[in-house]
Amino acid sequence: MARRPGGVTFVAILTWIGGFFDVLAGALVLLFGTDPDLAEAAGGERRSRPSRSCRSSSASWRSRSRRAC
Repeated sequence: MARRPGGVTFVAILTWIGGFFDVLAGALVLLFGTDPDLAEAAGGERRSRPSRSCRSSSASWRSRSRRAC
């Protein structure tokens, strides 16, 4: 069996560790992504909930502008 250079193994290990943290961060975003306090703590903007008219199912999505909500 051929031996790999140590640099290749080191980069592979770093890639696996980085991938693990990406999966962990993705799971946390899926679970807690709607929490405005967490988003603000992570450096994001604090957004308020959309108004009742924006959440209304009777209004067509085409008739609403993005800025209005």
